[in-house]
Amino acid sequence: YGAIFGVSSPVQHFWSLAIEEQFYLLFPLLWVGLRRVGRTPKVMGLAFAGGAVASFVLAAAVSSSWGTTRTYFGTDTRAGELLAGVALAHFVSGHRLDLPDDRRRLLNRLGVLAAVVMGILWWQSGLNDWFTFHGGTALNAVCTLVIILACLQPGFITSLMGLRPLRWLGRLSYGIYLVHWPIFIWLNPNRVELDRAPLLVLRLVVTFAVATALYVLVELPIRRHRLFPGRQFAVAVAALTAAVIVGSLMLSAPGAPSIDLARPEPVNAQLAGLPAAPASPTQPRVLVVGDSTSWSMAVGLEEWGERHGMDVDHYFSVGCGIGGDGTLRYLGIVRPPPPDCKVWHETLTAAVEKYEPDVVLVLMGLADLSPRKFGGTFRNIGDPRFDRFLRGRIESVTRELGSSGAKVVWATYPYSEIQYAAGSTGQPPFPENERGRMDQLNAMIRGVVDPIPNTSIIDFAGYSHERPGGDLDPGYRPDGAHLITESTREVADWLGPQLQAML
Repeated sequence: YGAIFGVSSPVQHFWSLAIEEQFYLLFPLLWVGLRRVGRTPKVMGLAFAGGAVASFVLAAAVSSSWGTTRTYFGTDTRAGELLAGVALAHFVSGHRLDLPDDRRRLLNRLGVLAAVVMGILWWQSGLNDWFTFHGGTALNAVCTLVIILACLQPGFITSLMGLRPLRWLGRLSYGIYLVHWPIFIWLNPNRVELDRAPLLVLRLVVTFAVATALYVLVELPIRRHRLFPGRQFAVAVAALTAAVIVGSLMLSAPGAPSIDLARPEPVNAQLAGLPAAPASPTQPRVLVVGDSTSWSMAVGLEEWGERHGMDVDHYFSVGCGIGGDGTLRYLGIVRPPPPDCKVWHETLTAAVEKYEPDVVLVLMGLADLSPRKFGGTFRNIGDPRFDRFLRGRIESVTRELGSSGAKVVWATYPYSEIQYAAGSTGQPPFPENERGRMDQLNAMIRGVVDPIPNTSIIDFAGYSHERPGGDLDPGYRPDGAHLITESTREVADWLGPQLQAML
């Protein structure tokens, strides 16, 4: 969850280099060991093919149990693609490659089919698709092997792969790999404000231009010993490595929230940690409930309460909306709410009864801007069925929180600006960033809550918008959603006296 709101590292794509380097270190030792057992290329090829199959099976199991991130970045779950190539090398080794005409034609047809299948895979498969690690990467590896075999024979595939533009692409491929990711981060949809297709064209043009310059000015001179000869090369490598480390830290770290969103406190642990009300309470109690934004708000409010004689505690669920359980298209990816969200809704009454607050402050709603699935159709705020459902949920949550006599105070939700995060979000634009939707949600909350006795509204959205720098000030909410430590203290100085007056 925290990755959704983080800034992608410009060297994040170096993970695949790490896997390659681990392979280069371990594979020679493995090869020498197997060589002692099975001396023929065929036996060793079968051994490595078995290792590839085992890695693909492990990827499917890990993906089901631990999720796609662990599977995508894991050396053990990605070794299958490397081992498949090793197996092919052993099977081809020692065999004549000049096949009869009928077999050559068959191999070329298979190569064309493999190229078509691979193109479909590349176009249609997404990181979070179930098929990606349940056969997708294995099928991609098989297609690659077939194309390589076809390229070893004269025919259409060999002619196609020998076209000058593709050979030029091959020469630039490593430079393209190195620079494409930081360029894609820099030229993001929020910065250049282009639709998906024009944005892709711009990214590719800039990537190829930079990669070509690197090839001509750096790669070729180094290969020909004209740039950094002798010991100068070691000095240059050290200097550039330091520059990459410093640059990646500078681009990845600024403004990150001080609250660790990747390690939220589970709802059950929060409920167990809520202190029961003393027999004779000496000071008023406030319980802050909602999503992770309410959590970030509670940090400063708890500190403010300690200084001003007010007990403040929190009860939150990360990524949870008023709507609760169900299937959402959250930031462009179809997924259910986190498991804690259902538990949070089911235990609201228990939390209020245990803590016995005088005031319950509610701040939640970002996830309720996401399209929600009703039957087989995704519906948005503004759709009559969606609105009826959400109004009912707002009223239900309000009455549940006030069932023990506490005053229920809803805070309006400020505008958000969630950034694209590769692997964690879909493609922008995100409905959750649309200001009109947030205005509709805040108006809906006001309309439902106002008629209910012992309730009130605090205009947190209005305060955030009118403060110096506005609600999307990077020094206020650097990830576009959550308050950082200094801004949560600023909000507490504005919010605390209002809560105290209500008490």
